[in-house]
Amino acid sequence: KELTGLDVTFMEWLKVGLPLVVIILPLCVLALCKIFSVNDTQLGEVDIIQRELKALGPMSRGEKISFYTVTVCILLFIVRGQISTVIPLLRDENLAIIIGVALFLIPVDFKNGVFLMDSKTAINKVSWSTYLLLGGALTLGHVFQRAGLAEWLAGGMGFLQGLPEVALIVI
Repeated sequence: KELTGLDVTFMEWLKVGLPLVVIILPLCVLALCKIFSVNDTQLGEVDIIQRELKALGPMSRGEKISFYTVTVCILLFIVRGQISTVIPLLRDENLAIIIGVALFLIPVDFKNGVFLMDSKTAINKVSWSTYLLLGGALTLGHVFQRAGLAEWLAGGMGFLQGLPEVALIVI
């Protein structure tokens, strides 16, 4: 968005990504079956999933609240493009921060001070390496842009001009 001024919403990504997944996923399954010589498989006990679900028992209050929170988050990301017409500063990164902070504020058991997320869990269980990887990639991309390397690389890819979006993604 900073470079082009275009704001790609989830629905716009979905227009490209969903057809691609519908095409590539079956191809990947076929390739993996061919590579690993999977001709006939035995599923074994099909009712094992039902037994495991019973063994888990009913959902706890925290699990239910987490389910609803994740559902609301997904819906917010899907309709963020429409919401941003009313709230112009609401971008994906702002929405993600709001959701992250909300996890620390949504009570599961208010009397006992139990919330969906606590600092101990956030520090010990969150995959911080993923955030470092993303942060490093964004920083590297910014350095490429500032140094002119991104423009040089893009200039060398002029031969891809005019190809359909699906072909560009595959390439």
